[in-house]
Amino acid sequence: ENLGLALSSGFDSNYLLFLFNNFSDKKIKSLTVGGEIGKNEIDSVQKIVKNYSNIQPQFALVSNSILYDFPDMIWKLEGVVFEKGIFLSYALSQLAEKNFINTIVTGEGNDEVSNWELKYNFLVHNIMKKSSCFFRTKDIEVIRPYLDNYFAYKITSLNFAVRNNKKYLKNLMQDKISPIVYNLLSQKGGSVDYTTVISTKEQLNMLKNLICNSYLFGKDFSEIVNYNSVNDIQMTLGLLYVIIFNQLFLSKEFDFMFECNEINIRIHELL
Repeated sequence: ENLGLALSSGFDSNYLLFLFNNFSDKKIKSLTVGGEIGKNEIDSVQKIVKNYSNIQPQFALVSNSILYDFPDMIWKLEGVVFEKGIFLSYALSQLAEKNFINTIVTGEGNDEVSNWELKYNFLVHNIMKKSSCFFRTKDIEVIRPYLDNYFAYKITSLNFAVRNNKKYLKNLMQDKISPIVYNLLSQKGGSVDYTTVISTKEQLNMLKNLICNSYLFGKDFSEIVNYNSVNDIQMTLGLLYVIIFNQLFLSKEFDFMFECNEINIRIHELL
């Protein structure tokens, strides 16, 4: 097997990295993606992996050109989920395919399992669905140790005050991980955010105009599109998602491709 580990500078994936390095002699490829603009954890991860002997780090830098592949993302997701993590998961699946990975281990789900209030939230479903959709189309198996039934049972059997505080769990592991590595860990999650995807005001305005001129929404929709808030990019991408989904799945134009795992159509070709 060619095994890969999705590695960020966060606690969850780094504890898995520690376990791999200490309990296996097998060479493991770590996979990390970061944005050219916005969040980027590549520099921190490069410093972290220097402390491990059997890790072969692989990196990918994501630019706003990833937006060209938005139709392919939506095709693979079949419209089931939209949130900023889809760009990270999509880029990660591409990096895994490039490195011939057939099984990838991720740190997904620990936040939700460790926090009782999130345990029955829809977040876990979204997390699993988006990555599963992308990796499945490339015949890559996803393993999520933190969502293992035994692990979840142990966490949820802890005292409520403990299981509702992930900081407690981090402190338990602090003596196991190298102090050098522990001090490099980031408290903020995510390696690719919306500002990576739409990085300029000109690009944002162009997409807003496209939405306003769409047959699906029309010019009467301009008041909703021409908002000014911190959620500008998220709202624009969400509306764009709806337009592309309608074109791919409801127009009947692409019905003949429903058995295909991917759709090789760029966003500018579709719209």
